[in-house]
Formats: sequence, structure tokens, C-alpha cells
Amino acid sequence: MKEGYSPQIRNPEITVELIQANSKSYSITGGVNRGGMFPLVVPMTVFQALTLAGGFKEFANKKDIKILRADGTILHFNWLAFTKGDKKARDQNVPLLPGDTIIVKE
Repeated sequence: MKEGYSPQIRNPEITVELIQANSKSYSITGGVNRGGMFPLVVPMTVFQALTLAGGFKEFANKKDIKILRADGTILHFNWLAFTKGDKKARDQNVPLLPGDTIIVKE
């Protein structure tokens, strides 16, 4: 790039600034109001991600939400139990990793 400006300008200096890195992301699909791919720029739990997806559609299965990890591991999250304060469900509210897919069945 610098070489392209050299004939017109002596000793050009070019600065590149990264505004946003989108290489880390997660996906939500199924019975949520706003599914899709989301950037993972700050630490995020399953509960937080589902909240950002606008909540659930009418017939969404809130008891068995699957988290598919990039390495093939499948985790489970029970939204209803979590919102009632269930300890096991709190332990299921794991931090998301880049490449995770949250699947909400309908």
C-alpha cells in the first residue's frame, strides 16, 4: 500500500486502526425472538446470551436448551430452573466460548 503512494508523496506513512474485531462469535437458533450470530467481545453466559436474543417464542422448550461447543461437546441449560434459583441450573449457566451454538427447540 505504501508503495502505491510513493510516486506522489515522499516517505508516506500509513496508519491502520482496528475498530472492531469480529473473529469471536456465538450463534443462537430455534425458539428465540432474535436468533443469529452475535459477537463475543466481552465475557457472556448462556443466560445473558438468551436475554440478548430477546427471550423465547411461545412454544420454546425452556427446560432443555443445548449449547453445542466447537469441539462437539454438548451442554444443557434449564432456563426455568435457573430463574427459580436452582443450584444445578446455576452451574449450567456457563460462559460462552467462541464458536458456541445455543439451540432452543420449539
